[in-house]
Amino acid sequence: GKPLFPTVSFKNMTVHANFGPFPHVKLPFQCHMVQEAATADVEVTSYPPPKHGKHEVLFPVCLPDEGTFQWLDWFLEKNPNFMELSDRKIIEWATRSGLTRSRALKPAGSNDRPDMCFGIPQLDDGSIKAMLSLTASVQGRDLVIPEVKANLLREERAENLRRFRAPHLRRVAQVMLGEPEEEVQQIRRDKLLSEKQERLDAEWRARQSERHLKRLLDKRAREVEQQRKQAQKRQRLEAGAEEKEKAEEGDAPDASMADEEKEGEAMAEEDTGGDQEETGEEERPLAELTEEDLKGSLFKRPGSTPDLIPYVLNTTFMRFTLPTEEEGFDELRFAWQPAARCEELMREWMLEQKVTSRIEDLQPSDWFKERWTDWQRELQAWHVRHMEFKDPTKRSAAAAAAAAAQAKLKPPMPMPMKPMGESKEVEEPKEGDDSKVKASEEEEEAKPTEPDSKAAQEDKDPLRQLEEEVDSQDLDVFGVEDVCDIGGGEPLFANFAFEDWALLSLRFELHLLVHAFRHDCDDPERVGIHPEHILFYYSKYFKKPLIPKNYGVESIEELVQLAKDAIIISKRLKVMDSQLSNDLESNEIFVKLTEEARRDRQRRIDAGDESAQLHFTNRPDPAVTLGPRTTTRPVGLQPNSGPGAISSSGRNYPPLTSRSFAQARPGSWYPQTPRAWGLRSTPTLMQQRAAMLAAQQGPAYGMRGGYQGSWKGGHY
Repeated sequence: GKPLFPTVSFKNMTVHANFGPFPHVKLPFQCHMVQEAATADVEVTSYPPPKHGKHEVLFPVCLPDEGTFQWLDWFLEKNPNFMELSDRKIIEWATRSGLTRSRALKPAGSNDRPDMCFGIPQLDDGSIKAMLSLTASVQGRDLVIPEVKANLLREERAENLRRFRAPHLRRVAQVMLGEPEEEVQQIRRDKLLSEKQERLDAEWRARQSERHLKRLLDKRAREVEQQRKQAQKRQRLEAGAEEKEKAEEGDAPDASMADEEKEGEAMAEEDTGGDQEETGEEERPLAELTEEDLKGSLFKRPGSTPDLIPYVLNTTFMRFTLPTEEEGFDELRFAWQPAARCEELMREWMLEQKVTSRIEDLQPSDWFKERWTDWQRELQAWHVRHMEFKDPTKRSAAAAAAAAAQAKLKPPMPMPMKPMGESKEVEEPKEGDDSKVKASEEEEEAKPTEPDSKAAQEDKDPLRQLEEEVDSQDLDVFGVEDVCDIGGGEPLFANFAFEDWALLSLRFELHLLVHAFRHDCDDPERVGIHPEHILFYYSKYFKKPLIPKNYGVESIEELVQLAKDAIIISKRLKVMDSQLSNDLESNEIFVKLTEEARRDRQRRIDAGDESAQLHFTNRPDPAVTLGPRTTTRPVGLQPNSGPGAISSSGRNYPPLTSRSFAQARPGSWYPQTPRAWGLRSTPTLMQQRAAMLAAQQGPAYGMRGGYQGSWKGGHY
């Protein structure tokens, strides 16, 4: 019987409520307006007068994920006269009005800017919020504007101040940094305790359901077993076994019947006993907060919705500032810590964010591109030198040339004197005697030169080979002046395998990435790259992904450990740093580091240390046949008729691989003429091998596009 204020629910329409003393239009009936209602028929609600004679507009200033909305819930509970004006409040109003958020759009976002996803343009694009802000600015109400990003940016604070510049409003900025009030902390602890209790209750109910299901299954199994035994008993009765036993034994008690009765009683006891055992119910656990639960921030918990999405935070936190009176605020309040301490906390938070956040719009500079191009050129030259050394033909020629050069440095040996009378004039061929001239020329060609014979003799001498191997093991890697020739034409990287080339590229790329990051961000407070963002910056700079599993490790920290002689992760600063400066005279130091690591790894493997083995998962198979050329990179040269087909001479050439091509030499079963490979010019053997090796192993060596030469119509 108590009169209520009329409630009007509407959707997609506008309703005007007239609270004046007279109706706007003439009505066909007579009625009293609301202002003419009797005092006994209405309920008058009065609000306390505002402090200082003005209504307050409160702007809470708090760092992201440091308790803005947790403090807001506590504040509104203590101050019900304040009205919250935010996106989350609009979502609450719309949901209470019967609107539903679309599941297909997957509403997520952040606490500061949650996604509306109602499917109504005015709600989703923020038009309703702008209208409510305009309406609230002219009404006599206390307001709270909990916008995390806007209250930390000077330009957006100025926009909100202009919006609420009415003379009846008092604009207050309340700064909350550091440890919150004890009452706020207690409320947060109670919230954490209730969340933990809910998790324990869910687990307890799941165990109860599982136990109940198991009890039902066991009971059903016992019933089935009992029915099976009863069926067997009926079968025996039908077969006349019981009558025969009675006829033979007379009045003697039936032993089988007694056994069956005992068996039935035992089954019944088992059934009831099992039920009695299962009747013991597990007590409901009670949650308690441990030190691990209270460790860290009370407001930022794993898996919780952040106040700002990472992209917005990373791109705006550099412009975060604390409000000042010069901006136009009527009052500044520092609720948790004094002003000086808040400035220190803001500075510390900014430094931490510079380490842990990433620069979304960072782009590689010309400084980086120049050094990256120089490295690719040097790396390709080393690959070519490595393949030249592995070529038996060119290796023997180089050894012969080195032996000849060494022979020239030795003083000439005196010719032995022959006894008189033994000198014999050499018979010169007569003119026109061509056969003798040709025979003499063939003998001269067949006679090996002295350097060649010495080189061949040295190659065949096992003692000499052993001495060379011992000398190579005792070589001071860091004392080598030229990595392409440590003696006898042998390069320092002569024994590099696929893994060594990959680790060589990894060392330089991570080293260059660290220095390029410092150079491009141009901020001395950004001391390095946080491990969480190494993959992001690597992809941005080198335009390719870095996958730790391809190197046989699981995490980025383990990957950096493979190149610990050049790159480390600082324990104090928790960033990746290079142990080498950015003004190196040459990049040969990376070859020396890789060779030293290879030798150390080999010594550990020879000593039986299995942990020194590398387990690369993306190692190319040298036995894989190279297919036809794609549009991205050359894949090697093939005979005109295709791999394994019959050539014009009737010869069957096996499929060409990188290993078999590396072993090819004049006189082998691979064709050596240009036409056999579909070429009109004669590319060198090294160009062919470089193209094939870059196609298979180019990405692992740091070659983005494979071999750097050009290929058009069979030409380099």
